Amino acid sequence: MIDVVVTTPASESDNAAREAAAGGGFYIRKVPFIPKKCRSGSKAFFVDRGFVRGYGVIESIIYNGRFVCEVTGRDWGSGCFLRIRADSWM
Repeated sequence: MIDVVVTTPASESDNAAREAAAGGGFYIRKVPFIPKKCRSGSKAFFVDRGFVRGYGVIESIIYNGRFVCEVTGRDWGSGCFLRIRADSWM
């Protein structure tokens, strides 16, 4: 198992804050690829505006999916996504 680092683009920092404030069951992050040893149970460390803000535990990995954010309404299109339990945030 391997942990990963997920960066939030500066243009998405405000949306990430809205997602966090809304709470909920899961955070979803689109990634360009899934590292070979990344599995459910791995940690995803979040970097926002140059600082590590914390981490969450990956619940599942979606290899070829599509995602529309319920909070912001943004359509992230298709690709690879990490589904991270909100209650695991540290």
